[in-house]
Amino acid sequence: MGRPCGIAASVCGIVALFFSTASLSRAQWEIPTPAGTAEPAPASIRGTVVAQRNGIPLNRASVVLTPRSAGLPPLSVTTDVKGRYSFSGVPPGVYEIQVSRDGFLPSSTGWMQSYRFPPVFTLRPGADLDALEFRLFPWGVVSGQVTFEDASPAVNAEVALYRDVWRRGSHIYEIAARGRTDDRGNYRLYNISPGTYFLSAGWSRPASVPGAIEQARRDQQGKVVPDQAYAVTFYPSVQKLLDAAPIRLGYGDEATAIDVVLNQTPTVRILGH
Repeated sequence: MGRPCGIAASVCGIVALFFSTASLSRAQWEIPTPAGTAEPAPASIRGTVVAQRNGIPLNRASVVLTPRSAGLPPLSVTTDVKGRYSFSGVPPGVYEIQVSRDGFLPSSTGWMQSYRFPPVFTLRPGADLDALEFRLFPWGVVSGQVTFEDASPAVNAEVALYRDVWRRGSHIYEIAARGRTDDRGNYRLYNISPGTYFLSAGWSRPASVPGAIEQARRDQQGKVVPDQAYAVTFYPSVQKLLDAAPIRLGYGDEATAIDVVLNQTPTVRILGH
């Protein structure tokens, strides 16, 4: 018989090539990177964290470098006794830095001498960002005591600090800080930014024993006494927010003796379905 036609030979060659390449690993058949192409050079960042008021270096400050690109993890370092921090081997990209430390308000604003560094910035390949300084402001504090009308401490009372803000054209009050009183009725709220605030305190009766049936209160004649409870009270011991006294704080200010006295008020029950 004669030799196979050229078309049949070509088909056989293609099939043979397919099976031979199928047995190769991905690294063997993948197209190689052209010669001379290198990975982008990593960048680096160095700087200090200091107190805004006196320039004292801040030890133990947390500095977090967060990439805006998906797939890259944040990088975190802690400042040394001279307030210094550094990041090395940082992939080029878009980043932001957040700095925090106990006793100070967090900040994402850095400075290079008198130049205010943008909170979101781009690191170019091989960039060496040096002397990026963060100047932290001290936080404000509000403290005081919550008591009942008989002067006994209100233990585990909830205390909230409100501030008025404008949001989408509406004037609202939002909680800026909250906490609870200790066994002496004392509280202390911290990490507060400058502004004008209003404070409230509330106390709820501890939960009764599960399954217990609560009896109605009665007077000496045996008549049922209307229910009473301790309503949420605003500083200085008023029931309405409009009557509350403002608490004004600046950087590092501490407002002390912001005391609240809780009084019982009649309550009603509303049932429905």
